[in-house]
Amino acid sequence: MSEENNEVLENEETKQEQEEKKQKESKKTDLEIALAELDEAKDRFKRIAAEFDNYKKRTAKEKDMLYNTLVSDIIVMFLPVIDNMEKAVESETR
Repeated sequence: MSEENNEVLENEETKQEQEEKKQKESKKTDLEIALAELDEAKDRFKRIAAEFDNYKKRTAKEKDMLYNTLVSDIIVMFLPVIDNMEKAVESETR
């Protein structure tokens, strides 16, 4: 009977060890999955941050271009008026 008890105890210990190994492996895989998800989130964050930075640069450039275009359009609109005023002043001084 003692041998049977020893075998049963050994089997139970082996089962417990196997369960502990499975739990450790499960924890490792959970950790690996979590780390992979974290890496993906970091990558997405970096991409979004880069896209936002590019957006800010692009809109600033577009704003400058729009400003320059508007200024040149206004100048072009006033040139004929200024020319006519110069001609009027010139004809008055004669």
